[in-house]
Amino acid sequence: MNSDLPTQRLLFFPSEDVSDRKRQVIDDFVNSIEDFRSWTICPPKFVDEASKIAEGSADQSILTVGGALQIFSATANGSLPRNLDEKNLDDVEALIHAVKRLSREQSLSFEFELDGVYVGAIGDFGSRVGSRPSSVLEEPSESIAVKADAVFAPV
Repeated sequence: MNSDLPTQRLLFFPSEDVSDRKRQVIDDFVNSIEDFRSWTICPPKFVDEASKIAEGSADQSILTVGGALQIFSATANGSLPRNLDEKNLDDVEALIHAVKRLSREQSLSFEFELDGVYVGAIGDFGSRVGSRPSSVLEEPSESIAVKADAVFAPV
């Protein structure tokens, strides 16, 4: 594949604290979708990492458990060929549908970040969200929230 093109990391992770059992469920899930399809760059990878953040005078760590999909950057100089842009979209849609299924099966809510920027969430927000943003797509028992300026689709 075109390894000289810039890439971005689409990260998904549970919105709540993760127990050892949920950590294993997420790891198993990421492993199960590895051969789910032919991914454009590579299959999603399991993420279990601590990130240091400076909070006042004390350093703190944030633990992230989830998965990450490497996709080509659709915003870098507008130079991504249309066929790769469409394959990116297919990869992202396949991942979102798989995470949506996991969310439903495990009663977990997930958030998505693209290179560290929040772009959306999947889950049951009914009891936790006072007013839903207009960008939330409702289904019978779950919601998908997508940030309006998220770059997931081809231009």
